[in-house]
Amino acid sequence: MREERQKEEEEEREEEEEEEEEEYREEEDEEEEEEEEEEEEEEEEEYDDDDGDEEEEREEEKKEEKGTERRRQTKYLGLVRGIREEETMKKLPIDVS
Repeated sequence: MREERQKEEEEEREEEEEEEEEEYREEEDEEEEEEEEEEEEEEEEEYDDDDGDEEEEREEEKKEEKGTERRRQTKYLGLVRGIREEETMKKLPIDVS
């Protein structure tokens, strides 16, 4: 009975992890689409030299912020996954034979 409960808990954790990974992938895909759209817009628009430099700087800052956010999310998901694995290992019976 205890083993069944542990299996159910582990399955639930795995499902949650898969959902989080799927959400992360979806967010990443959306960000990539946004970046592609922004790049297309940049190609289509013609900037004045003065305005173009400022606009390019803003775009560059946005890209850096997105990269930082992605790295933060990746690190967070890795930490969550590691914590869950630790919790699972603590709950598993130790077979010393």
